[in-house]
Amino acid sequence: MTIQELRKKYTEYELCHFPGNMELRYEAFAPLFENLHENKMIYYEKGVGWLICVKNFEITPQGFSATAIPICVLFNNNRMNLGGSSLLKEWKFSATWSWMLLCDDNSFAIPYASFSIWIEADIIREVEKLIAENKIEETYNIIGNMYK
Repeated sequence: MTIQELRKKYTEYELCHFPGNMELRYEAFAPLFENLHENKMIYYEKGVGWLICVKNFEITPQGFSATAIPICVLFNNNRMNLGGSSLLKEWKFSATWSWMLLCDDNSFAIPYASFSIWIEADIIREVEKLIAENKIEETYNIIGNMYK
C-alpha cells in the first residue's frame, strides 16, 4: 500500500488526529515501514534534516523503534555543515502508532518526540540523485522548505 492509497482508504481524522487509534494506525502505517527503500529514510529534528539508514528496526503493534545511522546532512536551518555526517553518530528513535500523524507533505510526524520522517522511495531516490550530483543544497527544496 502507498500513502496515496492510505488516504483513499482512511479518513483524514483517522490518519491525522492526535492521538489516534493505535490499532488502526498499526494496520495502516506498519506495512509502509516494512518495505523501506534500502532501509533509508529522511529524518528531521530541531532544524536539521538527514538522510539516514536504519538498523535494528523493530515494528510491534504498539509502535516502532530503530537505530539511525546518518548518511548525509541534507539541510540545516543554520546552513552549516551541509553534506557532512561526522558530527553525529548513530542514535535511537521510536514512536507509538497512536501518537504518529500522517502530514500533508506525506511525512510522519511524532509531536511528542519532535521529529518527522519521510519514507517514500521516490523521495529517497530523488535525494540520493541530488547527493550523487553533489547538489546537497537542492535537497533543501524537497523537504527543507517546509521548515523555513
